[in-house]
Amino acid sequence: MRSGLMVALFGILLAVPAAAEQSPAARVYVQAAGAGAHGAADSVEDVKKELAAQKPTSLLALAKSREDADLVLEVMGRHTEEKMNHDLTPPVEWTYSILTAALLDGDRSTPLQAETSAIIKSWSTAADILVTQVFGYVNENHHTLLRRRADWPSIGIEFEELTKERKKQFGVKDGKVVVTAVAPGGPGEKAGLRPGDVITTVDGEKLKDPVKLARAIYARGSHTTFALGVIQGGSTRTVSLAVP
Repeated sequence: MRSGLMVALFGILLAVPAAAEQSPAARVYVQAAGAGAHGAADSVEDVKKELAAQKPTSLLALAKSREDADLVLEVMGRHTEEKMNHDLTPPVEWTYSILTAALLDGDRSTPLQAETSAIIKSWSTAADILVTQVFGYVNENHHTLLRRRADWPSIGIEFEELTKERKKQFGVKDGKVVVTAVAPGGPGEKAGLRPGDVITTVDGEKLKDPVKLARAIYARGSHTTFALGVIQGGSTRTVSLAVP
């Protein structure tokens, strides 16, 4: 009887799924600018298809609403231009398909333009190029996007890329990621972290930029512990950052 109960309990434990990691993919909402210029609506659908087709491990995902989005991509319009195609020998006059858009990140607006000489499926090709440009933006700014989310874990520290200016500010020479602020009484302070500390690894993996650290923190979420390799006052140590 007792052994049967243990087997049943064990079966229940196995049936409980492990907590899924949160997806750090940047959620992009796509819309036509204003009333929509010529062809903008069609290109909006092309871009949406490209985003919807992204792999689960991609940095990009299609947002279902503007409220859920990290970024808004406004498609301004599309047109064709006749100009010389220097990729051909000899160069010849060619028709280029050009798709223009603006990537909205809070109050920041970044103009984008996708241009292609493709003859077949030129507008879907332009949409693919546009998504690649959005990917480049996200790859550089992903840690900022993640930290703005309401469900960003409360880690009690701020961190940024260790630029030349920050090296002078904090008096450190080498590294990629620096702690810029520590919240009093927070997990970071309890772990012994201080402004100016250089974070070199997260769970044994080397950091080349703050983006990798932000992705790791967000994907694991709350109620977890990270092992951070830190250079503090010239000495290397490992601290345990417990996220509530």
